Amino acid sequence: MDILKGRNLNKLVLKIINFHIELSIDSQSILDEIEKDFSYFKDSNLDKITDFNLRINCSLVDKYNLPSGLIAKKQSQNSITYDVGNIRYNDYYGEALTQIDYKKNIVEMVYKNESLAHEILYLVILSRTTKFLDGLGYHKIHASAFTYSNFNILFMMPSKGGKSTMLLEMLRNPEVGLISDDTPVVNRKGEIIPFPLRLGNDDRNKVINFFPYLRDEDISLFKRKYYSDKYLVDIKKIKNKIQTKDKTILIAGYRSTNIEPKIELISKMKMLSELKTHLIVGIGLPMVIEYFIENTLNDHFKNLRILFSRFFTAIILVQKSECYRIALSSNPVENCHAIKRLLDEK
Repeated sequence: MDILKGRNLNKLVLKIINFHIELSIDSQSILDEIEKDFSYFKDSNLDKITDFNLRINCSLVDKYNLPSGLIAKKQSQNSITYDVGNIRYNDYYGEALTQIDYKKNIVEMVYKNESLAHEILYLVILSRTTKFLDGLGYHKIHASAFTYSNFNILFMMPSKGGKSTMLLEMLRNPEVGLISDDTPVVNRKGEIIPFPLRLGNDDRNKVINFFPYLRDEDISLFKRKYYSDKYLVDIKKIKNKIQTKDKTILIAGYRSTNIEPKIELISKMKMLSELKTHLIVGIGLPMVIEYFIENTLNDHFKNLRILFSRFFTAIILVQKSECYRIALSSNPVENCHAIKRLLDEK
């Protein structure tokens, strides 16, 4: 689309493990929000990197037109997808358009609304990062993750199950370290790697309650078209350290009608079944099919290799970890106390 020719550009470089992204955009406000989202991964060496794994270019427009003669490959409530060779168009029903060149690893986007542009950019970065890191044997887990004492704790639940609330409650303790709100990374050796993004909650008062030392300007509203709005905090503003430990405890959480939470040790085979959902298949991970799957024969083989790599990694992780299941009560504070008691006994 060559959308940025002759325009003033604002640039941001991210280094997410081994994945380099260059973002060029004509909106400083959107760039500022993306920088807050990925502040842990910001790379200040703008001029020293010449080989990027992904380039993203974005521009505000009054209107845009798709090439004629296209037939939709896929349609959802979010967008309509068209494929032309190694080029894919995602049309967000007249509000934004992305063009991704899978061969050159370039994404170009035109948009009419900054909130939607921010949301799309956020998902594009997460999706393409997941695909690239998967190929290198670095796999995301749908879990909240933190450190306590000498352990990494990976707490798995379905979406909307309460993972983020559990994490924020734990982070009240300044000795608790942050790994990731939603997607910690594990490599083929079973080692946990931090993947911290902005922390948030859909209730601003809860955010203030969890982090009473924050100023008003430290909390921003992320307006999302396809998900509920969230109040976000840049991880640089919280006092907890970003860190990992050598030992790992895996905890699968379940809602219950129990008055008090109940934790029990489970077999590694049962935990492998939990990881089938949260790691191997990756239900809940921000992969975004429109940007993750490329619909070529080579990509189908690549995705099959990724599936086997995730399965192998899940086996290694389970072998190296202690495995528990918790039936949660309706009291988040008591749930956290139950996990703390378990860890204090170690």
